[in-house]
Amino acid sequence: MGNNSEKGILDGVRVLDFAEGLAGSVAALLLAEAGATVVKIEPPNGSTLRGSGAFAVWNRSKTSVALDVLGTDREAFDRLLKAADVLVLDLPPAEAGHHGLDSGALARTAPSLIVCSVTGFPAGHPDDDLPADDTLVLAAAGLMDEQQPVCRDGPTYLRFPLGSWGAAWLAAVGVVIRLKRQRMGAGVGPVATSLYEGALVPMTMFWRRMERPSPGLTMRHS
Repeated sequence: MGNNSEKGILDGVRVLDFAEGLAGSVAALLLAEAGATVVKIEPPNGSTLRGSGAFAVWNRSKTSVALDVLGTDREAFDRLLKAADVLVLDLPPAEAGHHGLDSGALARTAPSLIVCSVTGFPAGHPDDDLPADDTLVLAAAGLMDEQQPVCRDGPTYLRFPLGSWGAAWLAAVGVVIRLKRQRMGAGVGPVATSLYEGALVPMTMFWRRMERPSPGLTMRHS
């Protein structure tokens, strides 16, 4: 990011990262590396991913605090919410609502807070309470059938977490837009995206090419 005297475009913005998966964690990372102060909220015994390469990469440029958010430390967490500008979380809607972490409940706790929710499927989708897992989402969306296999018929497993990386960027962009509108006097609003929507962003480029596919694209060779 350059030398330490430089300030990013989000200097002064305070973000709480209460996400466990790639998408929410990387969205918060993008905000951190744009200058925001980001605090990672971990469970009392630390994140299950702590010590892994993924955790180290996704959570650089952040500080961390251990809290039992869903239990004995809820009051401390609420105080952090009231002092923050943004919360990033990746709980399924039903679980978030059960713990009072849905947009409505959080708006009552911290009226000026921008709540960024990253789920597996869009809100209102029949599967919106399933885990935010790339394999599950890409399979359910039919995207594993978009790449023709070489050795057999049927869908192809995609190792790259397409949905999570797309959702990370959508979430970060959405937060920046909300911050901008808030500073323009438009008030506070939530940000919501999903791995499903994140995966569709790059797929539009593929589908556009399929209108007039090349022989290589359709696996037909002379």
